[in-house]
Amino acid sequence: MWIRSQNKFDLVKTDYIFVDENEVQAIKGDKRVLLGEYKSEERALDVLNLIQSNIFQGSKLDYITSGGVRHYRDKVFEMPQL
Repeated sequence: MWIRSQNKFDLVKTDYIFVDENEVQAIKGDKRVLLGEYKSEERALDVLNLIQSNIFQGSKLDYITSGGVRHYRDKVFEMPQL
């Protein structure tokens, strides 16, 4: 799944996502990426739950235009600000 960081500077296809205190972080290869920072660990866990829900819904968008052409796109989850 692609995730856009809270500060909008990173677009990451992650290997692993986790909460560390009040931060949501990701691992991509050997690099750790801060995806978002929140006021509490509880809020960070809420955001992780949102990411989980999006993963369960699938990582592709599938839609058909009025001309009958089917399109597939990767979804990008954007980290909430607060």
